[in-house]
Amino acid sequence: MNKYVLLILLTTVSFVGNTQKIHRQYSFYPQEGGNVYFIHPQKVFESGNDEALNKLAYDITYLAGKDSASFTFTYYTHNVFKIDFVKLLTDKKDVLFEGKAITYFIQPEKNYWRQRASVTLPYELLAKLFQEDNSFIISLTGEKSVNYQMKPKVWKKQSQLVLKIFDVVKYNS
Repeated sequence: MNKYVLLILLTTVSFVGNTQKIHRQYSFYPQEGGNVYFIHPQKVFESGNDEALNKLAYDITYLAGKDSASFTFTYYTHNVFKIDFVKLLTDKKDVLFEGKAITYFIQPEKNYWRQRASVTLPYELLAKLFQEDNSFIISLTGEKSVNYQMKPKVWKKQSQLVLKIFDVVKYNS
């Protein structure tokens, strides 16, 4: 009997532990032209490139009813890496989107560089990307390219979170 109670308890705790409190992951601000939604920074993209340090952190800003969203990100490298373009690729490296990067700042930290940039992309594409089974790849391109992608377990949680926030956008528009 105790084994069954323990099994039920562990299953319940596991399920509750996996549910995400999305209200902490985004904010919205009512505006005259529609709600502005902001997905708080998510530090989930990793790179196997030796130049890249830490994880790439991204956030999304979207004004409900518009056809594009701002995908803003911070990345860390050993040396200055000014990017010109951002490409979004499938896990098989097919190009889904390419856009001009807007660099906000490049600043030195202890022994590395912190850089912040953004790209504007179609909201429909962004929503579609998070519906895929596998993580898309972010390719930052300048004099060279550095790719970032989420690990499968991280992707599963992250895509569920973002899709839930997109549902909030849809139901409140």
